[in-house]
Amino acid sequence: MKGLILAMIFAIIASYSFGSGLLTWVVLIVLSIQKQRPWKETITLASAFVAIIWLYFYGYIKPAHHPSLFYPILHPYYFIRYILAYIGSPLGYGNGKNLSIIIGFSLVTLVCAAIIHLKRHSKEELDKLSPWLALALYAFLSACMIGIGRTGFGVRQAISSRYTTISSLFIISAFVIVTLWIKSYSRIRGASSKKIAHLSKFFFVSLIIAYAVSYLHGINQMAQRSKKLQKAASYLEDIKRAPDECLEILYPNATVVRQRIRILRELRLSIFFQDTTKTKLVQKNKS
Repeated sequence: MKGLILAMIFAIIASYSFGSGLLTWVVLIVLSIQKQRPWKETITLASAFVAIIWLYFYGYIKPAHHPSLFYPILHPYYFIRYILAYIGSPLGYGNGKNLSIIIGFSLVTLVCAAIIHLKRHSKEELDKLSPWLALALYAFLSACMIGIGRTGFGVRQAISSRYTTISSLFIISAFVIVTLWIKSYSRIRGASSKKIAHLSKFFFVSLIIAYAVSYLHGINQMAQRSKKLQKAASYLEDIKRAPDECLEILYPNATVVRQRIRILRELRLSIFFQDTTKTKLVQKNKS
């Protein structure tokens, strides 16, 4: 019972820390069923999940500029591509959405094949993988959740760098799951284990190289982005003369940037905080 209470407490924290944190409840319920926990615990988790969902979305209003939530149903092909691009983006980011989709498809296929094989031939080892399966499930459901609200923006949006924190969890889990699958498969096949070992080494080396290349590309992109932001920020003090194309680097709508800069100036926040400091120093000197 203590474990259940702790799990629920951390699930609540996750729910209000990040949008996809709500999926923690789904993972807990799946694990409870898989581990054949008492039905009272599963029902308690499900009831708490429903209550949190209701509280979370109470009074929610979808932003007007966001695409319809029914878009994935009307365009399932793009929805699937979005999910695969989301999962494969940590290894294909910067090289276009198509490479990310191919990587995502490969990883999902490998994980599914591993689960099917282990379920048929080694259920004990599959049970040992429960934490990693839960992590992979969380990342996959996150891709689905993000896809429901974002597919309408285009598949390319799925490879946004801000999503890689969660999508990387699927890659890490896939690494562990496939490793155990290869070991199990090698024991069963015996004589062909050498070929399997060579293939597994090739897979893992490719994985590491792809991640390193993507990581270095991300560093380069961050450096370029930083320069653009610094240049755009230099126009904020003279917002009236600032060209729209520079302000749109900070936010897609230049009009919104101008409105918010006025608010910051009035409240003397952000870059205008120094104005307040200077005013105080002048007043002290006069006194």
